[in-house]
Amino acid sequence: MRQVLVEACGPALDKVIFSTNSAASDRPAGLRYGIAGLTPASGTSGKDQIVVDDLQALATALAPVAGNSNIVIVASPDAAVALQMRVFREQWPILVSAQLPARTVIMVAVNAVVSAVEGAPQIDASSQASFVPDTVPQEIVTSAGTPATSVGSLYQTDEVALRLRWPITWALRASNGLAWMTNVNW
Repeated sequence: MRQVLVEACGPALDKVIFSTNSAASDRPAGLRYGIAGLTPASGTSGKDQIVVDDLQALATALAPVAGNSNIVIVASPDAAVALQMRVFREQWPILVSAQLPARTVIMVAVNAVVSAVEGAPQIDASSQASFVPDTVPQEIVTSAGTPATSVGSLYQTDEVALRLRWPITWALRASNGLAWMTNVNW
Protein backbone atom coordinates (compact mmCIF):
# COMPACT_ATOMS: atom_id res chain seq x y z
CA MET A 1 0.00 0.00 0.00
CA ARG A 2 2.89 2.32 0.81
CA GLN A 3 4.33 1.84 -2.66
CA VAL A 4 1.00 2.60 -4.36
CA LEU A 5 0.60 5.81 -2.36
CA VAL A 6 4.14 6.97 -3.12
CA GLU A 7 3.75 6.17 -6.84
CA ALA A 8 0.52 8.17 -6.93
CA CYS A 9 2.45 11.22 -5.70
CA GLY A 10 4.32 11.62 -9.02
CA PRO A 11 1.36 12.51 -11.22
CA ALA A 12 -0.23 14.56 -8.42
CA LEU A 13 2.98 16.56 -7.95
CA ASP A 14 3.36 17.08 -11.71
CA LYS A 15 -0.15 18.48 -11.86
CA VAL A 16 0.52 21.01 -9.10
CA ILE A 17 4.17 21.85 -9.91
CA PHE A 18 3.53 22.58 -13.59
CA SER A 19 0.22 24.36 -13.08
CA THR A 20 -0.59 28.02 -13.62
CA ASN A 21 -2.33 28.20 -10.21
CA SER A 22 -1.41 30.70 -7.51
CA ALA A 23 -0.21 29.56 -4.09
CA ALA A 24 -2.75 28.34 -1.54
CA SER A 25 -2.57 27.12 2.03
CA ASP A 26 -1.87 23.56 0.86
CA ARG A 27 0.60 24.21 -1.96
CA PRO A 28 3.09 26.67 -3.47
CA ALA A 29 2.31 28.40 -6.75
CA GLY A 30 2.72 26.33 -9.89
CA LEU A 31 5.92 27.05 -11.80
CA ARG A 32 3.93 28.53 -14.71
CA TYR A 33 1.98 30.91 -12.44
CA GLY A 34 2.23 34.47 -13.73
CA ILE A 35 4.22 33.48 -16.84
CA ALA A 36 2.43 33.94 -20.14
CA GLY A 37 2.80 31.14 -22.66
CA LEU A 38 4.71 31.87 -25.85
CA THR A 39 2.99 31.65 -29.21
CA PRO A 40 4.03 28.56 -31.16
CA ALA A 41 5.29 28.85 -34.73
CA SER A 42 2.59 28.62 -37.37
CA GLY A 43 1.93 25.40 -39.21
CA THR A 44 2.93 26.75 -42.63
CA SER A 45 6.51 25.33 -42.65
CA GLY A 46 7.55 21.72 -42.42
CA LYS A 47 7.16 20.18 -38.98
CA ASP A 48 10.94 19.83 -38.50
CA GLN A 49 11.39 23.58 -39.03
CA ILE A 50 8.45 24.40 -36.75
CA VAL A 51 10.05 22.35 -33.93
CA VAL A 52 13.32 24.23 -34.39
CA ASP A 53 11.53 27.61 -34.41
CA ASP A 54 9.64 26.76 -31.22
CA LEU A 55 12.76 25.51 -29.41
CA GLN A 56 14.62 28.64 -30.45
CA ALA A 57 11.84 30.84 -29.04
CA LEU A 58 11.82 28.92 -25.76
CA ALA A 59 15.62 28.95 -25.42
CA THR A 60 15.79 32.66 -26.26
CA ALA A 61 13.31 33.39 -23.46
CA LEU A 62 15.53 31.49 -20.98
CA ALA A 63 18.87 32.85 -22.19
CA PRO A 64 19.17 35.72 -19.66
CA VAL A 65 18.94 33.23 -16.79
CA ALA A 66 20.18 29.96 -18.25
CA GLY A 67 23.44 31.03 -19.86
CA ASN A 68 25.35 27.77 -20.33
CA SER A 69 23.48 26.09 -17.48
CA ASN A 70 21.42 22.95 -17.70
CA ILE A 71 18.13 23.19 -19.50
CA VAL A 72 15.39 20.59 -19.19
CA ILE A 73 12.34 20.18 -21.39
CA VAL A 74 9.11 18.88 -19.88
CA ALA A 75 6.48 17.94 -22.44
CA SER A 76 3.14 16.24 -22.79
CA PRO A 77 3.55 12.68 -24.09
CA ASP A 78 2.62 13.57 -27.67
CA ALA A 79 4.98 16.56 -27.81
CA ALA A 80 7.81 14.56 -26.21
CA VAL A 81 7.55 11.84 -28.85
CA ALA A 82 7.49 14.44 -31.62
CA LEU A 83 10.63 16.06 -30.22
CA GLN A 84 12.50 12.79 -29.86
CA MET A 85 11.51 11.44 -33.28
CA ARG A 86 11.90 14.56 -35.41
CA VAL A 87 14.98 16.56 -34.56
CA PHE A 88 16.17 16.16 -31.04
CA ARG A 89 19.76 15.03 -30.45
CA GLU A 90 19.76 14.65 -26.64
CA GLN A 91 21.39 18.02 -25.89
CA TRP A 92 18.65 18.73 -23.38
CA PRO A 93 16.84 16.02 -21.40
CA ILE A 94 13.18 15.55 -22.29
CA LEU A 95 10.94 14.64 -19.37
CA VAL A 96 7.38 13.49 -19.98
CA SER A 97 4.37 14.51 -17.90
CA ALA A 98 0.97 13.05 -18.67
CA GLN A 99 -0.50 15.83 -16.50
CA LEU A 100 0.24 18.49 -19.11
CA PRO A 101 -2.35 19.30 -21.75
CA ALA A 102 -1.70 17.77 -25.17
CA ARG A 103 0.83 19.61 -27.38
CA THR A 104 2.40 21.45 -24.41
CA VAL A 105 6.13 22.07 -23.98
CA ILE A 106 7.89 23.66 -21.01
CA MET A 107 11.56 24.62 -21.03
CA VAL A 108 13.21 25.21 -17.65
CA ALA A 109 16.62 26.59 -16.69
CA VAL A 110 17.53 24.20 -13.88
CA ASN A 111 19.49 26.88 -12.02
CA ALA A 112 16.31 28.97 -11.76
CA VAL A 113 14.35 26.36 -9.79
CA VAL A 114 14.66 25.90 -6.06
CA SER A 115 13.03 23.13 -4.06
CA ALA A 116 13.06 21.75 -0.55
CA VAL A 117 12.01 18.29 0.58
CA GLU A 118 11.90 17.22 4.21
CA GLY A 119 12.69 13.53 4.24
CA ALA A 120 10.71 10.67 2.78
CA PRO A 121 6.91 10.63 2.53
CA GLN A 122 5.25 9.92 5.88
CA ILE A 123 2.36 7.47 5.77
CA ASP A 124 0.02 7.02 8.74
CA ALA A 125 -2.79 4.50 9.21
CA SER A 126 -5.56 4.83 11.79
CA SER A 127 -8.79 3.12 12.70
CA GLN A 128 -9.54 5.55 15.54
CA ALA A 129 -9.67 8.96 13.83
CA SER A 130 -12.61 11.25 13.23
CA PHE A 131 -12.68 13.10 9.95
CA VAL A 132 -14.69 15.38 7.71
CA PRO A 133 -15.12 13.74 4.25
CA ASP A 134 -14.86 16.95 2.29
CA THR A 135 -12.26 18.42 -0.07
CA VAL A 136 -12.65 21.74 1.77
CA PRO A 137 -13.11 20.58 5.36
CA GLN A 138 -14.22 22.91 8.11
CA GLU A 139 -13.29 22.76 11.78
CA ILE A 140 -14.85 19.78 13.56
CA VAL A 141 -16.29 22.19 16.13
CA THR A 142 -16.38 25.91 15.40
CA SER A 143 -15.37 28.54 17.97
CA ALA A 144 -19.11 29.10 18.54
CA GLY A 145 -19.44 25.43 19.53
CA THR A 146 -21.29 24.28 16.41
CA PRO A 147 -20.20 20.80 15.27
CA ALA A 148 -19.58 20.07 11.61
CA THR A 149 -22.47 18.14 10.10
CA SER A 150 -20.41 15.56 8.22
CA VAL A 151 -18.00 14.28 10.88
CA GLY A 152 -17.28 10.57 10.43
CA SER A 153 -15.69 8.05 12.77
CA LEU A 154 -13.44 5.27 11.52
CA TYR A 155 -13.97 3.33 14.73
CA GLN A 156 -17.77 3.25 14.31
CA THR A 157 -17.58 2.07 10.70
CA ASP A 158 -14.66 -0.36 11.22
CA GLU A 159 -12.54 1.34 8.55
CA VAL A 160 -8.89 2.31 8.25
CA ALA A 161 -7.76 5.67 6.89
CA LEU A 162 -4.40 6.29 5.27
CA ARG A 163 -2.71 9.67 5.23
CA LEU A 164 0.36 10.60 3.24
CA ARG A 165 2.28 13.70 4.25
CA TRP A 166 5.37 14.94 2.48
CA PRO A 167 6.71 18.39 3.30
CA ILE A 168 7.88 19.64 -0.09
CA THR A 169 7.98 23.05 -1.72
CA TRP A 170 9.34 24.69 -4.87
CA ALA A 171 9.67 28.07 -6.54
CA LEU A 172 11.30 29.83 -9.45
CA ARG A 173 14.21 32.06 -8.44
CA ALA A 174 13.60 34.11 -11.59
CA SER A 175 10.38 34.25 -13.59
CA ASN A 176 12.33 34.16 -16.87
CA GLY A 177 13.81 30.80 -15.85
CA LEU A 178 10.84 29.04 -17.43
CA ALA A 179 9.15 29.41 -20.81
CA TRP A 180 6.29 27.39 -22.19
CA MET A 181 3.88 27.04 -25.05
CA THR A 182 0.81 25.01 -25.74
CA ASN A 183 -0.89 23.95 -28.97
CA VAL A 184 2.43 23.44 -30.75
CA ASN A 185 2.00 22.57 -34.41
CA TRP A 186 4.14 19.45 -34.53
